Amino acid sequence: MQRRLADVRAASAILGGPATAPVRMLAYGDGRRAVRLAFLSGAAGSGLLQHLPGSSEAIASRCGGSRIDRLDAWLRVGLELGELEMTNGQWAVAGRRARAIAADDAVVAPFYRSVAEYYFGPHLDILDLVGTDAGRHDLSASATTISAVSRVTEHLLAGAIAETLAEVAPATWLEVGCGSGVHLATAMATSPTMRAVAVDLDAAVVDDAACRFSALGVRDRVELRVGDVLDVVKTDERFDVVTLLNNIYYFPEDERGELMDRLASLVRPGGELVVASQCAADSGSRGSIAAAQLDFLLRVQREANASLPTTSQLAELVAGASKISSVEVRRPVPGEPYVIVRGRVATR
Repeated sequence: MQRRLADVRAASAILGGPATAPVRMLAYGDGRRAVRLAFLSGAAGSGLLQHLPGSSEAIASRCGGSRIDRLDAWLRVGLELGELEMTNGQWAVAGRRARAIAADDAVVAPFYRSVAEYYFGPHLDILDLVGTDAGRHDLSASATTISAVSRVTEHLLAGAIAETLAEVAPATWLEVGCGSGVHLATAMATSPTMRAVAVDLDAAVVDDAACRFSALGVRDRVELRVGDVLDVVKTDERFDVVTLLNNIYYFPEDERGELMDRLASLVRPGGELVVASQCAADSGSRGSIAAAQLDFLLRVQREANASLPTTSQLAELVAGASKISSVEVRRPVPGEPYVIVRGRVATR
């Protein structure tokens, strides 16, 4: 009885009085969730779960490791979280999140890799970043992961792409910042005769897109170019549809108007300029956690003066571009400032 009372007093001392106990309980809960996030991020970034099931010795051998004690300690974290199980000395994946990572789920695995690569760093370095630090290199170092994470918008954009295909019936398509190529692949699959040009700054990302197009059997209809669209697309080229999806925020704010004019000038009469982006909150309004995190991540990069536009800024950029005669603005996710703007170029 005395031991039980001592334990209660110790717990009470940790939690404190009525003023501190609630927030300390919240912190304790956050700590447990942080361990799960850390474990899953490490699993996604390392690829270790792909080596299960097996014994610690077998897993270590498969991944080229020698410190079995450290591997055992890490696996036990997963066991305590319920993400792993161990029976007769054999480790196996158990939790739903861990299963999705082990299966390289197209949304779950890249998300946890992004957490491992660049979610926490800017927050931990905030004092340096608001001081004299020149900035981070997450955009270049994690280009492939960022491209994969953007696949979460594939279904959000599918409707707008389908409507553009139905209304414009394009024979040619230019995608600026093609990333993994999922959005253009959606269009190519629907339009079996359409030809396209896909542009991205990162050669590794373009290689991934090429593999996707090859797997879909449309590689011969897609011309891939590496570089800045202003350099690799000629001013006299014309397309029925030009898209800028999930990347306007990489362009400096003071250059976006000129960019929209240039892209609109590439659209044939009757065609469309389609721009989509996560957006920051307009002045005086609330946005979203995801948008705030992305805007912060963009602003602390060294290689670009990047930032999210607001919803009104994005709509005004497209509406104000040369040759654009009308715009349609859509927010496909209620409560989330993800915006799709379709700008139509008038027929002659």
